Amino acid sequence: MIQHLQVDEKGSTWALTEEYIDLCIARADANSDGRIDLDEFVHLLVMHLPDARIAADAEFTTDTEECIRLWSQERAQRLAKSVVVATLDRIGMQRLAICTSITLGAAMIEATLFVNFSHPAAFFFILRYAAEQLLPSVVWLTQDAALVADAMGYSPEELLVLHMMDPAKKAGRMLAAGQCHAVRSVAAGFGLLGQVFQIAQITTNTRKQFGERVRLGEEPPLSSGANERVIRLCGDFSYVTYTTASKQGKYHVLPVLDPSSMRMLAEKVTLGFRYPLFLGVQSKLWGQPEVWQPLLGDAVQPSWLLDGPSGRKILCIEVDGTERREILLFGRTRKIGIAQASNAFRAISSVVLQSLQQQGVDAASIRLLRVYLGDSHELAVTGAGARYTCRERVQSRCEADVLVDFHAPILQRLRLWALDFAVLAATSQDDPFPTFCFETSCPERFQNVAHLMRDTAQVVDQVSAVRIQKSMGQPLPRLIHYPSTAETVNAAYALARLEKYGCDPTQTLVLCERDWGAKQVRELNAGFQVLSAADVIDDLLREVRQWARHGFSGHEIQSELDRRDAVTLCLSCRHEMDVRSLNHLDYNELQAQLQERGLDTSGKKFTLVERLSAALKAEERRPAAFEESAICDPYLDPYFFGTQEASSDQKMHRRSRSRSPRA
Repeated sequence: MIQHLQVDEKGSTWALTEEYIDLCIARADANSDGRIDLDEFVHLLVMHLPDARIAADAEFTTDTEECIRLWSQERAQRLAKSVVVATLDRIGMQRLAICTSITLGAAMIEATLFVNFSHPAAFFFILRYAAEQLLPSVVWLTQDAALVADAMGYSPEELLVLHMMDPAKKAGRMLAAGQCHAVRSVAAGFGLLGQVFQIAQITTNTRKQFGERVRLGEEPPLSSGANERVIRLCGDFSYVTYTTASKQGKYHVLPVLDPSSMRMLAEKVTLGFRYPLFLGVQSKLWGQPEVWQPLLGDAVQPSWLLDGPSGRKILCIEVDGTERREILLFGRTRKIGIAQASNAFRAISSVVLQSLQQQGVDAASIRLLRVYLGDSHELAVTGAGARYTCRERVQSRCEADVLVDFHAPILQRLRLWALDFAVLAATSQDDPFPTFCFETSCPERFQNVAHLMRDTAQVVDQVSAVRIQKSMGQPLPRLIHYPSTAETVNAAYALARLEKYGCDPTQTLVLCERDWGAKQVRELNAGFQVLSAADVIDDLLREVRQWARHGFSGHEIQSELDRRDAVTLCLSCRHEMDVRSLNHLDYNELQAQLQERGLDTSGKKFTLVERLSAALKAEERRPAAFEESAICDPYLDPYFFGTQEASSDQKMHRRSRSRSPRA
């Protein structure tokens, strides 16, 4: 039966693997109770793109020792070439030529004092004698003339004349030869030896300057080593690239980053700033091809291209628009946006494709994959003040092939967790509803989560959780996330040691932005569920590349991502629209709205907007909100309850069958 479920996505049948089928079964069996949702299983098997995450780190094959050997060889060649170029400057060569000429000239004059000019080999003796004295002159030594004659195969008695002279003439010639010896020794000792010392100094300075360029990211990357490289541009911070650098594919990603803000990452990628394996280009220069030409023009090789279907190659460029401490904060204007990403895509692709074409590669056979990791609801304004989102710009101008929303997969996993673990609790006089505690110090994050969970569960803070625990007799499930990873890890450590009014670690999800925080929480062995945002996004980027390798177009990949995150994106879009609509109200209208609700009407406009937005969110969290259900595809929305009149038991039954981020 399975063979009939194989689908033809691109005009050719792709084979289903046992691993992929097992994965579909595991996802359809959400509670691991052996009961499979057949509809969900068929939908996963037939409708989805191949799940590339089954390949995990097998995307790239790397021989680390071979890479280091090739990099060391290329690094030595670069240093040697730089030393030779610096040594062969005009002044240095003039100095070396003068010293060498004086040394050889003095040695030739010295040879004429010893040679018998009637001998047919006299001229060759003069040249040979001068050459033999070149290096010994550096240390004030002299090769004996008789020894040189013997080396040439002639008898010293026949070739030399000193033994034929009377003592007075012989002494005069020996004194003259001594003067010549002194001249050539001075020229060679202070000239040639000084040049040798200068070469040593040039070598030292060249290595120091090379290391400094590597530290600043100004040295062109090494061409040899790992094949199939992905060019990834980062802003001031990229927690995803930190995670990538700790995995097997770290040598296959060429990061463009700021070494001053990500020094640890730059040091790790370059193996202690030894090999140039990253570029330090400021984001304001990303759109200038002349900046990329000296860095990538000669470095890029055809082996850098990813392998695609039917022998076609893929040039993959990724731009990470995330910023430090941005998890659960939506719609913000950031330093690295789609405008900077579009500039980088254009400039880098033009330089790389031109270089590959000069190397004999047909540019028409190369597919360009432009991936932008950012916020779909990132806001920007036109000159007239009209607002638009990042998604609207990408859809209308096609400045990126794939837009990966880094909020959506995180929120989707949080909603799945809430759907699995939220417990019925009465927070007021109304009927109990699924509730969990969100522990954080950021009011904006708390409000965002409460808004996005309004159709799934009721969200309370840690203070309310203690009060509910006293009345219920058991702790509420808890989500822990603070603005910084260190604060999140510290909270997990504190709760793990807390006995009274603590939390149940098996029902607690710790959301860490950085991978190191997730590792530390796991090392506690306290039973916490841990979700690393960096791991999730790194897997998603790998999945996008794997889909491209399978031959799926950017539009097909984008459609699959949108299908996955449809509910989450819709909810976050509504949230952003609520805030944006309040910004369009004038000051008097805001005061009137607040006055109707009996709230404080003092303060500046942005204060009133925040106050009214919080009030509207509180109204949405009323029980009536839980009776409403959005119109959506039950396959796409794991929180779909069927009909709007579904009973509480039906909702809880659906919640118990949902999938969790642990799968």
